[in-house]
Amino acid sequence: MRVTLAFGLILLVAGCEQILDLKPAEIDPELGGAAGDSGANNEAPFDAAGGFGFGGTGTEPATPAGGEAGADPDGGSMGSLGGSGAEAGSAADAGDAGASLCELYCDTVMNECSGAFSVYARRENCLGVCKALPVGTPADTSGNSVYCRLQAARVAAAELPYYCPAAGPGGNGVCGANCESFCALADQLCSGSNRQFADMAACLTACQALPDLGGFTTSSTAGQYSGPHVQCRLFHVSNAALDPVAHCPHAGGAKPCQ
Repeated sequence: MRVTLAFGLILLVAGCEQILDLKPAEIDPELGGAAGDSGANNEAPFDAAGGFGFGGTGTEPATPAGGEAGADPDGGSMGSLGGSGAEAGSAADAGDAGASLCELYCDTVMNECSGAFSVYARRENCLGVCKALPVGTPADTSGNSVYCRLQAARVAAAELPYYCPAAGPGGNGVCGANCESFCALADQLCSGSNRQFADMAACLTACQALPDLGGFTTSSTAGQYSGPHVQCRLFHVSNAALDPVAHCPHAGGAKPCQ
């Protein structure tokens, strides 16, 4: 009688296990990896060692509310562009709606850097400056090139006072030194009868003797279009892209840059 009862209990437990599926749950490997491995990228948009960093002091800004540091406003993660830079230049290579590199750069910088942070008075100025700059490569995150400026413009919203001047005509020590860029532009945009300097060496000597205010903007409230400083020269050499007769003398040091 006891044997029969025990056997009956065994059958009852087995049946309940099959009906109610009481076996321990197994972990689905597709639900996640090791603990703490979320795949989130917390790097700044550009690695300071690769040419871009946050701010003049090298300190990173706080992560925006509801977002991740280094998040691409278009939806992806910027990551660090200190490596190959293949992804960074893909949009420029393909072209947005068939746009050329200069059109893409100017559309981006005019959209991202406006108002107090504008670096070109008009899109036409930007296009003229762009055509006088070295193209560079999609991997550029430093140096005097269009590609470097394009990358800075793409992340300008992360820190406008830092990235907009870097994306502008001077490069502000990120995409070229201001005097280096100024002299390269003056050589291209102020040629022939509008030439202001005997050669690049003479231009660099003259420019480097001037105060550099740091940063750059074409905003009228900043008043950088006048004064004995590098920023005034940059302002007028940028305008020389459209009117060299009027602006090359200013870029060379005539009033209002005297």
